[in-house]
Amino acid sequence: MVSDFSTSQRIDLADQDTIHTLPTSALPIRDVGLRRTRLIKNVRLETRVELYAGSDIGSGQILVEDIPDHFQEDECLRLDMALLSKIAELPSLDFYTLRWGLRKHSIEVDCIDYFKLSNEKLVELQPFMDRITRPLSKFLYGSDSSKSLEKNTLVASRQKGTGQAARGKLKKLSESLLISMDELPGYLERFGDVYLAFSYFESYFQENEPKVNKMKSWANEVAQYSHLKNDQMARETFSQADQLVGYIYAFLEQRFERLARIANVDWETIDISGLQKIQNGMEVNQSYLASGVCGLAVKVYEWEKKFPTATGSPDRCLDFIASDLMPGLNELARSLPGNKNTRALRLDRTERAWT
Repeated sequence: MVSDFSTSQRIDLADQDTIHTLPTSALPIRDVGLRRTRLIKNVRLETRVELYAGSDIGSGQILVEDIPDHFQEDECLRLDMALLSKIAELPSLDFYTLRWGLRKHSIEVDCIDYFKLSNEKLVELQPFMDRITRPLSKFLYGSDSSKSLEKNTLVASRQKGTGQAARGKLKKLSESLLISMDELPGYLERFGDVYLAFSYFESYFQENEPKVNKMKSWANEVAQYSHLKNDQMARETFSQADQLVGYIYAFLEQRFERLARIANVDWETIDISGLQKIQNGMEVNQSYLASGVCGLAVKVYEWEKKFPTATGSPDRCLDFIASDLMPGLNELARSLPGNKNTRALRLDRTERAWT
């Protein structure tokens, strides 16, 4: 069955919450035909325009610069191509990275709801968000950590006759952050938005963590116990792929662990510099988290699609490693801080240094 990425599908949850696809109809694209396509990070970790996709026919992908070969070229199409070229440069196609890219290039969109997470995804991320909302709730309400911390609740807690203790805590917090009580809800909401993006990437990483390990074990078993163990070039290919995936995985694992530690907010003592340090740390790392998580996710998706039972001939396994897994990994690993020589990567956990 062929998928048609039309306007009516632009808020499909499968695309809205994903990290590697974007319906072009969510953008201010002028060409009607082009609005039926979508952008996709392909298995080579390159952004392409996907013209069609189907279980029987695969995915029809083209470069942005090749769009005139498939659509009537005019001034509108050239403007669309310029816009898509900017979006194609982003490290991933998740909601947060897209919003950052849109702001950077001053691109206004009509379909603003697309650049949010779905309610289903927000519920899924709640356990991650609880790491900051529960301590804040405890700070405001004492032992009662079940109160909602939505923006309107913070506003309501300042109203006369309600939540005297909570209002006192909010006043103390606003003074520590050097902002007014009226500015506090919006400030906390913006901080929560940054933390939500961090939680989104972390949840994606945790979801794919066992899959990455399973894929690595599958490849290592083929490399060690099949006839390919006597093939030097095959061994080198398996080894390099294992090192690259291991490095990217270890980098992300340590980034998430460190950011989770520094984001452990003590709302009793936090000040403006402390909160800004946390926010800046997450914002600085956002592009690395986006590219790393997106890269591993795309590779795992392709592996699961081609090897749903984690079986297959050794030669087919080697072909996947060389043709699908390896492309793009060197560039991704080199783009991460602390590594310029991917051939020297080591997998030993004791050698994984935070940089």
